[in-house]
Amino acid sequence: MIWKQDPILILKENITLPDYVLVDYKASTVKRLYPPGIFNELVATFTFQRLYGFYILQVYSLSALYVLISWISFYLGPSNIPSRTTVGVNSLLALTFQFGSVVSGLPKTSDVKAIDVWILFSMAFIFASLIELAIVGYLTRYEATNIVTCHCSWLCMKCPEWTAYKLDK
Repeated sequence: MIWKQDPILILKENITLPDYVLVDYKASTVKRLYPPGIFNELVATFTFQRLYGFYILQVYSLSALYVLISWISFYLGPSNIPSRTTVGVNSLLALTFQFGSVVSGLPKTSDVKAIDVWILFSMAFIFASLIELAIVGYLTRYEATNIVTCHCSWLCMKCPEWTAYKLDK
């Protein structure tokens, strides 16, 4: 049995999918060896391209906005610990929920995707601002007595001693 020499008509009209664009399609025949004999097979290949507009608007720009919102706590001053905590924790929670909703819509793979790296680095920036908040909270507990001394001159040349007001500026 041999397939027709003329290519078959696969698509009569353009097909639209929510997240993809059909870039190319082709049909070909291949001879395969099976235990009963050699058979011709029809192979249809479809090439899709993912649309990234949704991910740029809903993931990358929003996660960058969450990181910037978490940095607002740096401008609130070292005495506003409750409001700084609220801003930082809410930013981290919003980013975590967004990450969960995005991952549920992506294909399940064991590979690390670029969006995973982006979200994890965004979470790391927000978590670092919360660590800075904890250090400032410790230093402001007893205004004059809490001083953190840096014993690593290779890391910070200009500030061997940190107080809450030096660290928060």
